[in-house]
Amino acid sequence: MSLNFKTFLKKIDNYLLPSRCLICHQVNSLLCPACRVKIKYLAPHCPLCGRKSKLGFICSNCQPKASNLYFEAVFALGKYEQNNLKIALQALKQRGLRPLGLIIGRLLGRRLVKEWHQYTLQNNPSEEVIIMPIPLHKKCLRTRGFNQAQLLAQGIAEICPWPLNYNLKRLSYQKPSAPLSYSTERRQKKIFFYQGSDNLAATIIILVDDVFTTGATANAAAQALKQAGAKKIIVAVAAKSL
Repeated sequence: MSLNFKTFLKKIDNYLLPSRCLICHQVNSLLCPACRVKIKYLAPHCPLCGRKSKLGFICSNCQPKASNLYFEAVFALGKYEQNNLKIALQALKQRGLRPLGLIIGRLLGRRLVKEWHQYTLQNNPSEEVIIMPIPLHKKCLRTRGFNQAQLLAQGIAEICPWPLNYNLKRLSYQKPSAPLSYSTERRQKKIFFYQGSDNLAATIIILVDDVFTTGATANAAAQALKQAGAKKIIVAVAAKSL
């Protein structure tokens, strides 16, 4: 049976069967309110040393070690290893349960906007903020039929007062070989590019993905956005693998 036909059968199954919570199996919600509140939120922290940090910005102590990073912060809803969140994210990608992307995106958006308000009280940033999902390679998009990062970004945009931007494009797929590191050859190969005609100067990009593991993909995407003029990049993910 071909992969595309299996994907088609999954879609039919998802549309015909009633929604049941993936955790407790109650009808009418893929992730019921009772199971959502059991997701333990991850306190914002420096992605390099783990110290508490507003919005997950790299702390001052770690900034000298972050010269190869193009993002300034990593903000995650929770740990990937916790059961409810992991089950939901796996069902989103493997079973194609797209409403889960919006549900998790809204949860992430509520956390993000709350932390953003606290951050702005102290820092008073004047930059424009834009939400931008990390794109899939076109082969992956054809196979899966959707981009989970885009669904999460749409959920965030329902909560946060920032516009969506889909002008980040992907040229190739590369499996990261080491945490937060690229060889000279890999640095020279362009993985992402920004095709928008708008100027990203003086903007803060909320760069959205489902899971943060090594950070290599986010770093490559952030590099393309920095080259397009973005001032700061906050990687916002549903889960961070620790």
